[in-house]
Amino acid sequence: AGALAGLALAISPVFWSQSVIAEVSTAGTAFSAGILVLVLAWERPRRAGPLFWAGLLGGMSPGVHGTVGLLAPAVALLIGVSKPDWRRIWKPALGGALLG
Repeated sequence: AGALAGLALAISPVFWSQSVIAEVSTAGTAFSAGILVLVLAWERPRRAGPLFWAGLLGGMSPGVHGTVGLLAPAVALLIGVSKPDWRRIWKPALGGALLG
């Protein structure tokens, strides 16, 4: 049964036509991971630099894969909940996002 399944896959034209199509999921995942790492790097010392770079990656990410933008509400919630003076923190994050 396993050999027959392997042979069926080997001669399947749909499998081979789909195997040469480039996907952007890997790049989207890299952008998501970068954003999360930078937001977590901001969380500890609370400097604005990592948040600016996370915003920059977030601003560039819709050009790579649209689903990375789904991180924006989670990051906004983290910023709003974790820092009492969140109005000061929004400027670097939005600046980076607009620049991206």
